[in-house]
Amino acid sequence: MANPIQVVNKVSEELSTVKDEAQIYQIVYNGIIDLLPETYLLVTKLDPESMNFRIIHSFGLDKFITPVQALIGKNPFDMDFPFSDLKGDRLTTFENGKLVHYEGGIHDMVNGQINSTICKTIEKIFGISNVYSISFSVNKNHFGGANLFVPKNSLEDGKINEERKLAIEIIANQASNAINNIRQINLLKIKENNLIVAKSRFEQLINHMNDVVWIADGDGTNMIDLNNTFEKFYGYPVSEFQQNPNLWFEVVHPEDKERVKESVNKLFSHGNVDCEYRIIRPDGKIIWLHDHKSIVFNNGGKPVQMGGIASDITARKLLEEQLRIKNYALDNSSSPIGISGLDGRITYVNEAFIKLWRYDSKSEVLGKYITEFASNEKELAGAMDLLKAGKSFVGEDTNFRNDGTLFSYIVSASMVAIENRPYCIMAVFTDITERSEIERKLRESEKQLIKLNSEKDKFLSIISHDLQSPFNGMLGFLDILETDYHKFADEERFQFIQLAHKSAHTAFNLLTDLLEWARLQKGKFEIKKEELNIREVIDECISQLLQKATDKQIALKNNIENEININVDRHSINTVVRNLLNNAIKFTGEGGVVEFFAKITTNEIELNIKDNGVGMSQETIDLLFHIDKNYTTQGTNNEKGTGLGLIICNDLVAKNDWDMKIESQLGEGTTFKILIPKNS
Repeated sequence: MANPIQVVNKVSEELSTVKDEAQIYQIVYNGIIDLLPETYLLVTKLDPESMNFRIIHSFGLDKFITPVQALIGKNPFDMDFPFSDLKGDRLTTFENGKLVHYEGGIHDMVNGQINSTICKTIEKIFGISNVYSISFSVNKNHFGGANLFVPKNSLEDGKINEERKLAIEIIANQASNAINNIRQINLLKIKENNLIVAKSRFEQLINHMNDVVWIADGDGTNMIDLNNTFEKFYGYPVSEFQQNPNLWFEVVHPEDKERVKESVNKLFSHGNVDCEYRIIRPDGKIIWLHDHKSIVFNNGGKPVQMGGIASDITARKLLEEQLRIKNYALDNSSSPIGISGLDGRITYVNEAFIKLWRYDSKSEVLGKYITEFASNEKELAGAMDLLKAGKSFVGEDTNFRNDGTLFSYIVSASMVAIENRPYCIMAVFTDITERSEIERKLRESEKQLIKLNSEKDKFLSIISHDLQSPFNGMLGFLDILETDYHKFADEERFQFIQLAHKSAHTAFNLLTDLLEWARLQKGKFEIKKEELNIREVIDECISQLLQKATDKQIALKNNIENEININVDRHSINTVVRNLLNNAIKFTGEGGVVEFFAKITTNEIELNIKDNGVGMSQETIDLLFHIDKNYTTQGTNNEKGTGLGLIICNDLVAKNDWDMKIESQLGEGTTFKILIPKNS
């Protein structure tokens, strides 16, 4: 079977460019086949109106459709499976996107719609042993689901293990997001097409309209020319306007009069002006006008003539209202969307975008450049090149939100063109932080499995070699004594007994270390803190190893004051100190010294175990706590060790939330420092 992480990554990459729902289901099936070879797949779609599931795709089952149809008496593709059948735990599991295992097989899956005997017969035809289902759903927006029929030879332990179960759930979640994105994009395309059609109609309307064209003298009091369209717009005959040149202002909507006055003042100061306002016709009808005026000055700066064009923009105003409604729909989309101009300045974001990037309002985003939302400017430049070439861009990135939190997302961007001319850039974001976290955990699990595997190999190596060796020696000496006891003198027999005793002691020490290490790895370790006098702890450990030090003429000095107490687990501190002292004696030559010191700081108590032995290089220090490196050396008197003592110390230090530091130089000895927090 394929590696789940690799399968998930492969599916993720393929889904990032998919543009059709049918492709999504094929990609999902390919991923599941990689995880569970020979598995069959049925894809169902949920009709949002009838709320019934119906089979739309089958993978690997085509050859079984005819016999299945004969058994159940109808085409399975024509059967409806009500959404209302999902109740209780099944509904919760469906909405949460979790893989469901049907203990009752197909009969359980179809909620009893097909006779149990027929279901069992179908299972035999398929050759399957387990039936599972997974949903395609985003935020309770349900699209359908997939049913997995797993053959007997696809599963070693009878059921899908947790690692593959998690991978299938991730694939289903990715597929759900891809389906959602495609449907959202299709919906957006429909809206865009509607907008383009509406705009086209608006332009056709404008092109067929007759605008009001007028020319007046320099101060506007004498009308020189006015076309007949005036009557069409204003509802008054041209003659009435010629008698009252101020009529055009009198019919301006009261709410717009101030704006119109400002435009007249601007006309005389700037020479031209545009203004949009409403007028009220005699029949009470209100229409919108776009009025463009300009004025001609003579060489002395005196206005000599003015003129303008007034266009009926009532239809455009209605269209803008429709656009505001469409914009409201876009703004309330669940997909974060941002739009920028061709220069990269952001002109629009919806509420989902604000929520994703953790801003308080749109005003904080509008006007910014898209470079502020990309972590990699080089990748952004490449994306812009693609967009300008008329291609879409899909990329995955990790960035910081406005509140400083880190998140991961997929961005899909495309150039929006109107009449084949680039108009703006639209980007749709998908938050994949949860998916990325799941992938990270999978990678960590993989690393942990590799580590455990390595430790297992080391454990077996110690048992098969290091533990066997002392037993071989001990059994060898005992065998000699048993078979040839009377051939040896008492002194020789005593030497054999001493050697056998030494081998037994070595085996016992190794077995003790193995059991201690195994207990720590299984987590069967309970910390029971009590207040202990640190000097007394050291004295107890010294007494246990005093004979070993005496044999090498090594002085053991406890320089710790009587008043220092610590709140720690007795077993942990004794084991750590005993192992470190044993290590110091092992690597200190005859006539050497091992000393204990304690230093109290503001936050912690520092326990030092210092020897003047052979010392270590930094390369050696880096190997001490890796069981897979199998690092162990003989002492100054060729003493052998298990290689587990320091590893046990390191594990105990970590489990007690202490810290351990090592200072050492070759030929100058070693100091182990145990840092114990006071509040521990």
